[in-house]
Amino acid sequence: MKNEELIEFRLKDYDAIGFFKRTSKKRKGNWDGEALNFTDQFGSYDIVSLKYPNGINIGVTNLFIKRGIRFINESSDYEKYFAIRIGFHGGISNVKNEITNSEGIFMYDATQSFEIIYAAEQQFKWFVIRIPYSFVVEWGDLLHPAIKELMSNNLKWNYYSRLTPEIESLVRDCFMISKDVKQRRHLFYARAFEILGHISNLIEKEKNSFIPTNIHKDDLSMMLQLKEELLYDFAHSPEIETLSKKYHMSISKLQRSFKAVYGMPILKFFNLHRLEEAHRQIKYSSKTLLEISENLGFNSLPHFSAAFKKHFGFPPIELRS
Repeated sequence: MKNEELIEFRLKDYDAIGFFKRTSKKRKGNWDGEALNFTDQFGSYDIVSLKYPNGINIGVTNLFIKRGIRFINESSDYEKYFAIRIGFHGGISNVKNEITNSEGIFMYDATQSFEIIYAAEQQFKWFVIRIPYSFVVEWGDLLHPAIKELMSNNLKWNYYSRLTPEIESLVRDCFMISKDVKQRRHLFYARAFEILGHISNLIEKEKNSFIPTNIHKDDLSMMLQLKEELLYDFAHSPEIETLSKKYHMSISKLQRSFKAVYGMPILKFFNLHRLEEAHRQIKYSSKTLLEISENLGFNSLPHFSAAFKKHFGFPPIELRS
């Protein structure tokens, strides 16, 4: 995608509400202090972002973009913020035939510099929790000690984890209630703390592989873009040599940088998310197992079933029934 084709948004992640307010004014939107919902020549925007007295910000974003977007998060010396972004490609309602690709759980220092590119003609949804360091100091027991330790030092860091079914269910609750002005503020807050609890449990289970990274911002931006590319199309396995040339990195540096951000090699990441997308399609769509197998690029239904059972511990037909 050529740079001139991209719509560029510059923001400071910790000040999401300020960004939505400015964007609404610039694009003649309808920001009311909590929600923004409008359509222009570049796409449609449906956002709810709630700020709480303790400085925590919780929100959902639903975008359909007609042109590619480059989000640039600008670095800041403002108070440190810890952010959790849980994202999807496509819709995430519990509606048959509405297919989603999960981006997983991305945790990071919200004051660091990075950028993400989203391709045109796609729908994106994400749920975000932003927590100030002052809250961590006062209510630190709610977060895993590994996160508290990270926020207490001066390193810029990020950490990626897969999206578990339990956390996904909580995120879906927030999207489903986001239009209910009377209920959403309470439910967002409750679900956010449930999610924090699940994430702490997830980190505890995976603490041996919980190695938050501090890589160059340009390499981080490229790895975020590569992740978008991998999750865009599960029908074709990535070719490492092709990706190496595209991102102007040696194969060894590409794999090393990707593993630094996502904790695993490129092909393992792709295959893991492809199986979890299969789980999602079996659960939330009416497609047959054969259709799901073919759409996700498995060689055959038996091959798909064997890989699914190896990962989840039960065959796909068991989930469908």
